[in-house]
Amino acid sequence: MWIGAAVATAAVVLGVALFHGGPSAEEPQGLPASASVAEVLAVGPGDIVTTFEGEPVTGAEVLRAAESVRAEVISTFTRYGTPLGPGFWDRPHDGVTPRHRLRSGPSAPPCSTRPEGCGRGRRAC
Repeated sequence: MWIGAAVATAAVVLGVALFHGGPSAEEPQGLPASASVAEVLAVGPGDIVTTFEGEPVTGAEVLRAAESVRAEVISTFTRYGTPLGPGFWDRPHDGVTPRHRLRSGPSAPPCSTRPEGCGRGRRAC
């Protein structure tokens, strides 16, 4: 009985996908701001991401660090006007995407947004 329901559900989903034709070219693709850091970074807790001084760095360590800056990254990019919907993590601002900022951790905002500019009275880098 449940197999019949699963087949019927799959047929409906397939029919809707074929009828709709998938997302249009105008619809943004990618993950929304609400995606987990594991989804954004495509890292699992048990993954060995890299080594540091010969010791493995696990996905759990990377995810813990990324989770600690996730809200700050989202807040920063929404102030720049980045929409929170699909594609959030891959929309660049001043050449940097939220995904890159999440990977690299907290850092100073782009110099063009600092009140002091880039020095010598310049506002852009």
